[in-house]
Amino acid sequence: RSIKFRRKHDLDELLELFEQHSLPLPPMSDVLDELNPCAVTLRYDLLDIEALDRERAKEIVSVVRQWAKEQIERAES
Repeated sequence: RSIKFRRKHDLDELLELFEQHSLPLPPMSDVLDELNPCAVTLRYDLLDIEALDRERAKEIVSVVRQWAKEQIERAES
């Protein structure tokens, strides 16, 4: 399935696309917004953010990355 999306670092917007197209949401989607300020700040160095809980961020990224890998493999088979 092909879904057009803008290239940006707004995880909430990407999750909305999933919902609009009746796609399964990734695990931990309810906490992905914790990473939004980091994506913008680290990419564009625009904002001051509170200290990043690196272990929490690594956990979220690891779980979602594994889910994404499984989704891609399933689509290719």
